[in-house]
Amino acid sequence: MLTTKIDLRDVQGNILRPYGMNAAKFVFIHFDDAAAGRTWLAELAGSVTSAEPRAPDDAKRPSLNLAFTSTGLAALGLPAHRLDTFSQEFRDGMAARAEHLGDTGTNCPEHWEPWWKDRQVHAMVAVHARSPEEVTERLGPVEAAMPGYGIRTVGQQDGSRIVAGDKSVKEHFGFNDGFGQPALDIDGYPRPFPGQGTPDGHRAWKPVALGEFILGQADEQGVLPEAPRPPELAANGTYLVYRKLQQHVGAFRNYVAAQTERLNWPPGKVEACLIGRWPDGSPLVLRPDGPDAALGADEAHNNDFLYLEDDPDGHRCPLGAHIRRVNPRDTLTLSRERSARQLQSRHRMLRRSITYGPTLGEDEPDVDEDVRGLLFMACVADLRRQFEFVQGQWLNDGNILHLGDDRDPLAGCHDGTGKMTLQGSPPRFLPGIPEFVTTRGGEYFFKPGIAAMRWLAQQG
Repeated sequence: MLTTKIDLRDVQGNILRPYGMNAAKFVFIHFDDAAAGRTWLAELAGSVTSAEPRAPDDAKRPSLNLAFTSTGLAALGLPAHRLDTFSQEFRDGMAARAEHLGDTGTNCPEHWEPWWKDRQVHAMVAVHARSPEEVTERLGPVEAAMPGYGIRTVGQQDGSRIVAGDKSVKEHFGFNDGFGQPALDIDGYPRPFPGQGTPDGHRAWKPVALGEFILGQADEQGVLPEAPRPPELAANGTYLVYRKLQQHVGAFRNYVAAQTERLNWPPGKVEACLIGRWPDGSPLVLRPDGPDAALGADEAHNNDFLYLEDDPDGHRCPLGAHIRRVNPRDTLTLSRERSARQLQSRHRMLRRSITYGPTLGEDEPDVDEDVRGLLFMACVADLRRQFEFVQGQWLNDGNILHLGDDRDPLAGCHDGTGKMTLQGSPPRFLPGIPEFVTTRGGEYFFKPGIAAMRWLAQQG
């Protein structure tokens, strides 16, 4: 198969390929003056990090990227008839989509961080680096210059990867993270690992079409996705989902301990059923009886499995496990026809998340304040079909997976009354699932191509 041709110099970095740096900071800004804001953008656009492969030494340098909300584009002077060509979800903003996303109760936008209210955030300035010190060094001059252009900082968020002794990347519940990214076939990029693409019906994998993530490229149906107009504005851009998720590590540990004792199961089994993998990354589909650290670390094999063919009844990996819900693979496929397999690829996302806050010690009490969690970020071409569909249908509604009212045990909206079904003979249940994750804020951004930023700067 021919690799996809795309001008990587125009695509912003951290979209097609993660930076893999250990520290980050996200500064949320507000434009008070449209003309001054456009001048700032024109001057900064040349410093934005692109997706072009960098030499090893250069790849270690801090990155700088920009993304804009719909209110931010309006504040920069983008005419209404141009703004109306963006998707309705983007124009509405994440808070207004709460009903579609399951953001109720403690997740309701009224409880979010203050800068997400009243749509104060106009843009995000993102810096990734090897250390917090390097982040500060790169971001400092940018922040110092902003007041001179009528730009105010309304919020900010630090991020930091949890890197274990074996160099694996963890999340706060203790699991290896970063599996199952969509495979992309791009000239100049490394070949993807098995399991990252779309099942081809013959135990092999095909890359996901670039147009599922990048505007101006063909999608899985061979057509260009709906995009803002004119083409100069949309080309090489993407929609970016930003969502701050607090993780209740103490509640997770307490629940797992209680259910382990109730079921008289070995340590690790309950949390593996919740997630679908053992903490070391080895999947239950391939290792149902216990973890396998060697497999968990083997990128060529730790994601190379199917559900309909390898575990159709969920006796190895429960049908409602987190990884099974966010990426059903061939679960919903009723045939080997490409059109059936294609349906699954239409809901994939390029996840670019990073954790925030310190890890919780093994015997340390969790005060349950917003001190640790996940900054969920994903790049998509269609907010409704990709992010909102997965969040609303696969995570918060069990019907599509024949699970009734069961919600995703990890990321679904819970109040202590829900359950998870563990298939088997006989089946078991994990009752009274509490809220392990709480939404603390978020927004939909447009991450334009670098040429499009220069185009924006010339409007008005």
